[in-house]
Order: sequence, then structure tokens, then C-alpha cells
Amino acid sequence: MPHILLAEDDPSTRDCMIELLSRAGHRVDAASSGVEAVNLYLTSLRHRDYFDLLLLDGAMSPGSGFRVAEEVRGNRDDVPIVIITNYDQDDLVIGEGRAAFSHAAFWPKVKVMDCLPEKVNEFLHEQSH
Repeated sequence: MPHILLAEDDPSTRDCMIELLSRAGHRVDAASSGVEAVNLYLTSLRHRDYFDLLLLDGAMSPGSGFRVAEEVRGNRDDVPIVIITNYDQDDLVIGEGRAAFSHAAFWPKVKVMDCLPEKVNEFLHEQSH
């Protein structure tokens, strides 16, 4: 059962994502901010209860998904990270997300919500090969 760290600041979106992923058999730990996500991530490292995937909202406060990705890469560079965002990738190139391009994959939020479990399973399968 894949262990996923989900960071999403919108409560209804977070609850929906937890439900979809849990029904698909994923173990989900959720955070409502980037700061909370980093704390959960560091706790998982201390307990050797590693995450298989980090799903991060790009526009959380405090601590966006972009900042979380950068901090996580400073501790472990092999965990897959996906930033789910409403930003256009062209906006990311000139904004806060520019440095995260080397740290994470990007999925448009509006396109993945209907197929989130399938998209996660496909991504994890690709990462394992």
C-alpha cells in the first residue's frame, strides 16, 4: 500500500483527495500547509516510515508546495514529488516555482481531480521502472 503525503490547504479539496486516494488503497497522511507538510515529512524520516509520494498544492500558505519540494530535496532526493497547481507552467518559469522544476512533476489541478487515483498509480508505476 503506497504511503502518500498530501498537502492541500483547501479543506474540501483535501477531504475529497483523501477519500479518493484512500478508496484506491493508498495510505494518506494529510497536511493543511507547507509548514505542516515539512514537519510530517521530517517526522516520517525519523521514524523510518517513508513516503512513496508527495502530492503538494502549489499555492498553500504558509509554505507553498514549491518550497516544500525544495526543502524535501535537501533531505532525500529519491522520493517522487508532484505539485498539483492551477498555475500555468509558463507562470512557474518566472515565479516562485522556477527552482522546483528540478524537484517535482507538475499536474494541473483541474485535469487530475476526476482521475486522481489512476494518475497516482500510473505515476508510481513509472517511477518504479
